[in-house]
Amino acid sequence: MTSYNLKFKIFTFYIVILIFTFLIFNFAPMAQAAGLVPCGGVGQNPCTWCDFGVMANNIFNFTVYSIIIPIAVAVVIWGGFVIMTAGGSPEKVKSGRDIIKSAIIGIIITLAAWLIIDTIIKIAATGWSSLKIGPWNQIGC
Repeated sequence: MTSYNLKFKIFTFYIVILIFTFLIFNFAPMAQAAGLVPCGGVGQNPCTWCDFGVMANNIFNFTVYSIIIPIAVAVVIWGGFVIMTAGGSPEKVKSGRDIIKSAIIGIIITLAAWLIIDTIIKIAATGWSSLKIGPWNQIGC
C-alpha cells in the first residue's frame, strides 16, 4: 500500500510540473503581447527609473487580471461542481464549500497585496517629479 501511495504522489508531482510548464509557456506569449516592458525595445525610448515603476505596475496588473482572477473563477466553478455532484454526501458538500471559500480568500489576499503594493509604490515615488501617479495604481512617465 505504501508503494502505491508513493507512486501516486510521484505521478501527481509530475502532472503538476507538466501543467505548470504548459501554463508558463502559454502565458509567456500573452505577457509579451501585453507590453509589460514599456521601454528599451526596437523603436522605443531607453529605459529610465520611471519606466521601472511602470513595468512593475504592468506586471502586477497583468498577473492579477490575466492569471489570478481567471484561475480563481475556475476554482469557484470547480467547487460548485463538487457541491452539485455531491449526491447528498455532507462530506463532499463541505469539500465544495471549502474549495469555494479558499478561492474567495485567495482573491481577497490578492487584492490586499495589490493595495499594499500600490501604497508602497505611491510612497516610494513621491520624490520623483517625472513620475505621474494617478488614481488607483495608474503610473505614467
